[in-house]
Order: sequence, then C-alpha cells, then structure tokens
Amino acid sequence: FLDKLIGTAGEGTYCHKPSTVSGGGKSEISKSLTDAVIYGAIYVGDFEADMALVREILERDYSTCFSPEYVKPQVRSPGRNILSIDRSLGSVVKLLTPKNEYSTEHCEFINSIPSHIRSVVFAIKRFYKPEWNGDWESHFSVDIVNGAKGHELKLDGRKLAGSYLRVGHDHVNGGWRTYKLRQDFIGASKVQMEDDISASIVVPRSQIKGLPLREYGMFPSLKITQNCEWRLFQRPDDAIFPGFDKQTEIGERKAMIHWTFEYQNLTNWTLNNQTWAASMCLYPISNPSTKRR
Repeated sequence: FLDKLIGTAGEGTYCHKPSTVSGGGKSEISKSLTDAVIYGAIYVGDFEADMALVREILERDYSTCFSPEYVKPQVRSPGRNILSIDRSLGSVVKLLTPKNEYSTEHCEFINSIPSHIRSVVFAIKRFYKPEWNGDWESHFSVDIVNGAKGHELKLDGRKLAGSYLRVGHDHVNGGWRTYKLRQDFIGASKVQMEDDISASIVVPRSQIKGLPLREYGMFPSLKITQNCEWRLFQRPDDAIFPGFDKQTEIGERKAMIHWTFEYQNLTNWTLNNQTWAASMCLYPISNPSTKRR
C-alpha cells in the first residue's frame, strides 16, 4: 500500500449546532468519521475492457459539456484534459457528476459510466504525474491469477487502497452498505467540546483581543460557546457493531461496573409484552464526595 503524508492545521474548526430538535444530529457532529471508513482494494472487471473505457473517458472532449444557457466565459476552459495539472481531482469529480448545468448528452454519458470505472478514473487522476507525459497505462496493472488476469488494480506493482464509507448495515445478509470516497479523502480528528447543554453569547469581534485578522477579520461579530455539562456523554448508537465506535469500546474497557438489566411488564404505562433493556457504565470519579448533577 502507498504511504501518505497528512498535513494538519494549527487551529481547528469549532463545529457548533445550536437549537436542534431531537434527532437533528447534534451528537453526530462530535463523532469522528474515521471509524466508519474502511479500506480495501480498487477493483476492475475485465482489465483490458475497463482500461479501454478509462482511456475513452480521459481522452474525451469536454468543451461542450455545459448547456447553452449556462455557457459563460470561463477562467479555465471546461475542455482542458482530465490529467492536466490545470484540473484538480475535485474538478474531475464535478465533471463526472450529473447536474443541471450540463447538457443532456453529457449527463447521459456520465450515467453510462459504471461506478467501478469512475473509481478507477479518480485513482488514476490522484496518482498521475506530469513526467509520465500521458503514458499512464504502463503504470497500472493487475496480477495474473490462475492463468487469468486478476481484479485488484496496482500502481507500479503496488496494490492501490481505496477508502469506503460504511453508512448502514444490511440486516438481511449481514454485510455493510458502503460508498466509495474520494481517493484523497482523509477523515478529520475530532475532540468533543460539548453535547446537549451549552451557553453562548454573540459579541462584536472588536471586543475580543488577540484574534488573527486573517481568519476572523471578515466577521463583524462572533459567537462564544461554553459547555455547561459536568461530563460529556457520547451516545454510543453504533457501538453494537464491533469496530464502528472505537472510542466507546475504549471507555467500556475502562468501566468499573457494567451490567445489563431488563424490565418486563413494569407498570400500566408499559406496553403489553414489551421488554425494556438498558446498559449502564460507571466510571471512576476523582473526587468521590462530588455530587452528580
């Protein structure tokens, strides 16, 4: 697998979602996406046929991809080559994603591209180097398995790794519902700063000293948010699937007491034959005399 250098920003981005109804996603934005990302090979079907289709996509003329009513003077021509240094990977993703601004012909062409071919195109764009001088085909290959060409795409003899996002679980067949991510996607590291209860105030930016004008100079006012909870609780909705919420799994191992209890037909308020189950974890308290709020 290829190694990657990941850059980090000196100052993170604070995500705050205020005044949201139940189920609006307040807890979700505090969770890291990395546990939901799995890595695997980038597959091709018939290598020769797939590479021919990839070649057609890379060499296609996209100068007329826009509908006449959306054609306007462009700083950079829409017909520039996909592998050109003047076109980014994000630009290629947009070019091969249907939208209203594109002509009917171009949208039909996009919809005719198999999903695994689109992933191969993005991978080639991600790793293409100008010094190849257009000869990308000699760098991509597959192994020979049992006398036939295999299906795992390789770059200069090394396996390519693709990232896939798990967004659901197939309860019938027991597998994951996954979607291919951009080849250069890296999930952000997150530190939970708040959950359900916080206090905030909006103040003029000029009243806050020491802010770098480059990042905050365009904002006339800023919101300051402070967590009001004694302890943060990260709802472990996905922890029932091993490996999906590693932060919760670490907390479970550190728990002092863990038990499951059931109530059956508790009171008249309980639905008939309804079973209620819950799981509780107690964690060490640095000061035992501190009362819980």
